[in-house]
Amino acid sequence: NAMAWSPEEGLVDPFGGMEACRQKRITAVGDPATRFREDALRILRALRFAATLGFHIDADTYDGMLKELPGIQRISRERIAKELNLLLVGSHAAQTLRCYPRILVAALPPLQPMLHCPQRTINHVLDVWEHSLRVVAHSPAQLALRWAALLHDSGKPLSLTADADGRTRFRGHPTISADIARDCLTGLRQPRRLTDRVVLLVTHHDDRIRPATVARWLSRLGPEAFQELVLLQKADLLAHAPHMHDQAKQMDAVLEQARKLVADGACLQVRDLKLNGQDLLDMGYPEGPLVSQGLQALLNQVLDGRMPNEATALRTFAARWLTSQQSRMQ
Repeated sequence: NAMAWSPEEGLVDPFGGMEACRQKRITAVGDPATRFREDALRILRALRFAATLGFHIDADTYDGMLKELPGIQRISRERIAKELNLLLVGSHAAQTLRCYPRILVAALPPLQPMLHCPQRTINHVLDVWEHSLRVVAHSPAQLALRWAALLHDSGKPLSLTADADGRTRFRGHPTISADIARDCLTGLRQPRRLTDRVVLLVTHHDDRIRPATVARWLSRLGPEAFQELVLLQKADLLAHAPHMHDQAKQMDAVLEQARKLVADGACLQVRDLKLNGQDLLDMGYPEGPLVSQGLQALLNQVLDGRMPNEATALRTFAARWLTSQQSRMQ
């Protein structure tokens, strides 16, 4: 709002805004510290503009941001969430976070330990923070996906152990990262649906999906969440050491396989089976949990490719399965 247009005078630009734009520079009007003291949200907004436009922040302006950084704690969580959401889907999000990490961790203190946390393993050449930024950069600009990319390894600093030779290990970090993700997004009062999706993606980011398990994962997650998980895993692999990049390319085949299964109307849910609960009751199944358990057993057979989704084959298996369950109960 430092520039205006007048029908009589044309562009009114008393603070050199056009020149700043030409230089791709974000500059506060007047004294930066005063501007950020008036409204600390402007600190995050400057970051958002940088991430969206690919601009850099003027040195004096950045100094003013740092001086007034404590003011972020007085901003409502909802306003912070809005700026961070817009920042993360920006075309230059990773580069902006790389240049100005102190601003982000002021808004999200649990991410502080990620900075300079080492990863001395055969599959990594970057520390946790830089690796996470690379995952953000390789991820499509979808909000849940970008949040998951940023937070997927947030639990590594808390799970870090080192072998005698200095090699680092991060046992159980997906679970810890998922807890941090939920705490961060809940603290920002993000929508429940977004929070749950990010937590799901973070929880499973290390559970590599193989061609043989695509149908099961599709059944478990649904097409939309499945696609996001595959894209997260692909971005994660691209941010690993170079010898892991071939695995990233394989994720494209996994996505194509999933698309074909959905397009072909593959049996992915119990409701898709050529046998239903009433059919099992008619076969002699007692009312109760054995019906739903039997249907799930049938679905698992189909998902694993051990049985076609055909009524005759399903009936034969369902009869054998019921007999085996009744024998166990005797």
